Amino acid sequence: MRSRSLSHDRQTAQSDFLNQERRRIQARKKQDRTLFVRNILNSVFIILSICAMVGVLVCKAGTTALYICYGVGIVAILVKMTEVMLRIPSMMRKTAYQQRKENNQ
Repeated sequence: MRSRSLSHDRQTAQSDFLNQERRRIQARKKQDRTLFVRNILNSVFIILSICAMVGVLVCKAGTTALYICYGVGIVAILVKMTEVMLRIPSMMRKTAYQQRKENNQ
């Protein structure tokens, strides 16, 4: 009877471990996708901001091209804000994880 109980406990532990591992792998895949999108957004931000800065330096005051460069700069800022919004959930998760870790100690 006791050996059956130990065998069942071992199977339960293995099942729990596998479920935890599956969840960890799924979370990692989601993080990788988010990181890829964030990298793309950062690249777009850098390109747009460089174009806006060069345009502001080159264009003469009062021309339409100068206002277009200002618009490009604003779009670059909006792209960066979007990237930051994608970063916030991961920062919140880390904070919650750190709090749980501190509570367990």
